Amino acid sequence: MSRTIGRREYSRELAIETSRPYAPRNLVYNSETFELTWTGPSEGPRYTHFNIRLDDDRNAPSFCLPAGTSRLVIMRAARVIITCWNETVFTESDAARIEVLDAGTWDDASTAIFGPLVSYQVEYDLSVIAANFTVTSPVAAAPNRRLLIYIFADPTTDYVPSFDPASFVDSASVFIDLAMGWVREYAGRADGKWYPIAPSITFDPSI
Repeated sequence: MSRTIGRREYSRELAIETSRPYAPRNLVYNSETFELTWTGPSEGPRYTHFNIRLDDDRNAPSFCLPAGTSRLVIMRAARVIITCWNETVFTESDAARIEVLDAGTWDDASTAIFGPLVSYQVEYDLSVIAANFTVTSPVAAAPNRRLLIYIFADPTTDYVPSFDPASFVDSASVFIDLAMGWVREYAGRADGKWYPIAPSITFDPSI
């Protein structure tokens, strides 16, 4: 038997439908599997999708995933913004945010980034540091991670960098010719240390 919806009930249903959904909850990022998980709101106005933006709230959604989805693989450093979206009436919730794959704070480094191929790239300039120093890793090494370290010598003074033995298997000091650059690649292992996987290379950065 069909039911006639009264004007008052219809108005109430329409008001609920056009209210903004509640925001997603429980954002968690697993840096070993590169998987972001979250929970949709368990109550409140309806939603049909999750809008996921990267880096800036003003960007267009990079992903629009159907309600019921609860995970996404993200393999680069990003500020992730997730909202609940009702595609029928175009209502969107407040945003939930999380930073993923932060490169950490590498003391004395001029740059430190997490690249798209699951690798850190860190650079040091001895003319800026102007002292002997020790490279310490603020992030734990892990399988399938890579680390590329560049060190640029001071053109007038012979400063000597070394590596923290708590993080690096090869912690010997490095002697770099004046005005030259030095680079070496490392791989992480389950013991949380960086292992050199190729000989170091010295190069002329002016070329």
